[in-house]
Amino acid sequence: MSKIFEYELSTKPEDLLKQAQQMAEKNGASFTIKHNYGKFNWNGIKGSMRINEGKLIITILDKPFIVPWGVVEQTISNFLAKSKH
Repeated sequence: MSKIFEYELSTKPEDLLKQAQQMAEKNGASFTIKHNYGKFNWNGIKGSMRINEGKLIITILDKPFIVPWGVVEQTISNFLAKSKH
């Protein structure tokens, strides 16, 4: 079961993707970027992110059954809050 999250961007797309790449490296996650699109895999959470018309669109393709969607959404929100600084 997949789920899509959409957020208005408050930072430059290239800055957000660069920060996501750095965070992935620091936390042992797999993250690849090509232009305004990225794929990631971290602790069993697999997905993609893309930037389109000032929006960040994150699609979670797979997650461990025991991880609630609320935890996934909170993790994304925490990352975006940190990227504003």
